[in-house]
Amino acid sequence: GYAKFNIETMLGNVPLRGNVGVQFVRTDQSSTALQTNGDTLVGRITDGAKYNNVLPSLNLVAQLTDRQYLRFGLAKTMARGRIDDEKVATSASVSLVQQGPGAGQVLWSGSGGNPKLKPDVAVGTDLSYEFYFGKSSYFAAAAFNKNLLNYIYNQTVLDHDFRNYTNNDPTLTPTSDKGSFTMPLNGTGGKMQGLELSGALEGGLLAQAL
Repeated sequence: GYAKFNIETMLGNVPLRGNVGVQFVRTDQSSTALQTNGDTLVGRITDGAKYNNVLPSLNLVAQLTDRQYLRFGLAKTMARGRIDDEKVATSASVSLVQQGPGAGQVLWSGSGGNPKLKPDVAVGTDLSYEFYFGKSSYFAAAAFNKNLLNYIYNQTVLDHDFRNYTNNDPTLTPTSDKGSFTMPLNGTGGKMQGLELSGALEGGLLAQAL
């Protein structure tokens, strides 16, 4: 659901237009996987999450002159992660460590998805100055700031419990039931800031033939 209100007014002698709005997003995600032992189906596993996001936004454009504009944007945004990152399925295997720490040991390793994974969420602020000339030429300078409220990253833990997994390689006996496991998780906090210069120059300003 969403609501949006348009803005068209004067700020002193400067025309000001834009909009303000809010969006409500209700997410109900779930994943089901088949549990197998080799080629034998032994069960199913299902997991997921439900969550809400309220996303307000504000966009303003001030027309300084016929060719100069000042734009301002403030919004809370979300972006879902990869759909396969939200799977409940996992896989694991054992292998002989050939070199480095643990050399000679038979260790578990595995990876999987996270059905409770939430999307990237950030509050972004943008301010840009734009100068237009010619028919389709412009120059713009912008500054942006993003506060990351939630983001997605991959984490590997070294003491994951693999006792519920089946070793399909009878030639190798695991040294321990513990091993490394990689999965996507949510992190919080962080900031991105920057400046951006952009522009376009039509060929007709350089040569009439263009």
